[in-house]
Amino acid sequence: MGVGFAMLYRGDLAFDVIDEDDQTLGTASPFFSMLYLGFAYRATRRDAFGLSFSMSYDNMDVAEYYDNIELVDGYTSPVTLNLSWLRQWNKNWSSSVVIRNISFSRNLSARWSKNTSTDNSVVSTEGVRPKVLQVGLGYRSNIMGKPVYAWMEAIDYQVADTLLVFDPQLHVWTGRVGFECEVIPDGTVRIGMDDLDAMLGFGYKFHVRIGKKKYLFDVNYALTYESRADLWNPLSFGLRGYIP
Repeated sequence: MGVGFAMLYRGDLAFDVIDEDDQTLGTASPFFSMLYLGFAYRATRRDAFGLSFSMSYDNMDVAEYYDNIELVDGYTSPVTLNLSWLRQWNKNWSSSVVIRNISFSRNLSARWSKNTSTDNSVVSTEGVRPKVLQVGLGYRSNIMGKPVYAWMEAIDYQVADTLLVFDPQLHVWTGRVGFECEVIPDGTVRIGMDDLDAMLGFGYKFHVRIGKKKYLFDVNYALTYESRADLWNPLSFGLRGYIP
């Protein structure tokens, strides 16, 4: 049995705020964060099942530029449920199935209203997080004595507000593929594609002894090229810790 907590954060430090007359009002620091609380259980030597809860919070940081409107900057999503199954077929091959963004509302859809102003002077909008089906396949081996791992995923986003629909017009398909090699002990190099976004990453595991216990911290960095925005993102960092 395992328990995990994760937080995703993405933000901009200086984003130009422009009004309807194309006048720059100043800069904002909008951000988006996602919180996960997960539980995993190893049912057999080959099978493990997971359950996690997720919730998001985003803040546009623009309310100060609209004096005549009581804008609301921050929005919190409802809690959604994610289910997973991991299967280790043999020492080389593994697979996974993940269902994400199941809500406790009608049609199990994660939809909620965003009240953009406290005085209702601005029309409210609707937040939505589509149901997602992920099917993954992984392969682990050794090349020239170095551990090498490859993983690919097919991802289906159901964009309809219904329990289940088979109309291909209401689905968006994409995929991921990645490769990882442990070039030095505890040090890895990664390369991959997330849809059309290319990524190059590095990671290192630090073993820190505190008292009689040894704690493992996994530090990761990624350089990402977001093709649709033609933007390089050099500030992607990750930190994972393990409690013995």
